[in-house]
Amino acid sequence: MKRVLMLFSMSFEPYQGRYLRAYNEAKTLVENGYHVTVLGWDRSGKSSPFEVRDGIRIERIFEKAPDRTGLKTLPNFARYCARVLSHLKNVSFDVVHCHNLQLLPLGILFKQLRKTPLIFDSCEPDYFALYPDRLQGIVKFMERFMAKRSNAICVHNDYQVTKYRTMGHPMVELIGSYPTKEMIRNNYESPPAKEKTVLGRIGSIYQDNGIEEIIEGFKLVSPNYNGIELLLAGRVFDSYKNTFARIINGLESRVSVSGAFDSKEMPALYGKIDVSIILYHRSAWFKNITPTKFFDSLAMGVPVIASDMGGLREIINHYQCGIVVDESNPKEVAEAIELMCRNPDLRHEMGLNGLRAIKERYHWELMQERLLGIYGKLLQ
Repeated sequence: MKRVLMLFSMSFEPYQGRYLRAYNEAKTLVENGYHVTVLGWDRSGKSSPFEVRDGIRIERIFEKAPDRTGLKTLPNFARYCARVLSHLKNVSFDVVHCHNLQLLPLGILFKQLRKTPLIFDSCEPDYFALYPDRLQGIVKFMERFMAKRSNAICVHNDYQVTKYRTMGHPMVELIGSYPTKEMIRNNYESPPAKEKTVLGRIGSIYQDNGIEEIIEGFKLVSPNYNGIELLLAGRVFDSYKNTFARIINGLESRVSVSGAFDSKEMPALYGKIDVSIILYHRSAWFKNITPTKFFDSLAMGVPVIASDMGGLREIINHYQCGIVVDESNPKEVAEAIELMCRNPDLRHEMGLNGLRAIKERYHWELMQERLLGIYGKLLQ
């Protein structure tokens, strides 16, 4: 049995945004005869140091560190890496699978010392994009240098495919963060008439990830349209709690916040909403991402209102499964919300179109064939 080591830069919990794709990769490998160990970074000390989930062996190393604080966490990261090296000094494996650029130096080291193939799983389209300009050149140089030393690169979207192939890498494979067949809604009937339309945003809540834009559009519509509510489901980052409380102040009767959730709860959450609103502040960090929640929404038959980023416009226009808006224009956001609210038949048609998109092109079973193909080539 071939042994796979997955290095993961978070604690590999179901409520974390990148969990589902990484979990699907690990589960696919287990189901096809691989022994998979995920080694995660527990930054809070709240996770179990060891568990087995669906055959995946999950080990976590605790090194206290805050979320999304950039260069300030370098000492914590250095200590974490030292603990990883100590933890794995007597462990053997056949493939190293690195999630994220930060962990790639460890992967390269293991590749050199253990003579094992290395897979770089690039989870972000533009790493450290919010760092000062003077550091961007260094980051891009290091990314190019390290990426070329991996045997294969897995990416989320077409932007990344072009990026790494332009660097000259011979094996770049798009493995999208797409839903499994179990997540795809099968029974989709025309919804009954409802007094209220529920907008929903499913995912973690933190600085500059679109919550402000959603609230601004919602505020413009809600005074003139009583039949509208907003559901926000996801963990609110500690660093953002005060700001978040301020921006929803006065809206508590029409905005509900359900907190962190397990990935198994997502079908029930999407079942509560009529429109999925996927707005992001298109900063250097977000402009090229392709959010997992977009495909989750389509799989549940929920039409979307989305920012123009990461190839979403092309999918939405092709399948007619939502509306693309400029999130920096609250009036445009509000108009899209009102159009959706006042047209249940349009929502139903868009929901059907989204399901068709998932069944034709954007489901995990297609992606797992690509993943297994990469492993087959590296281990032949």
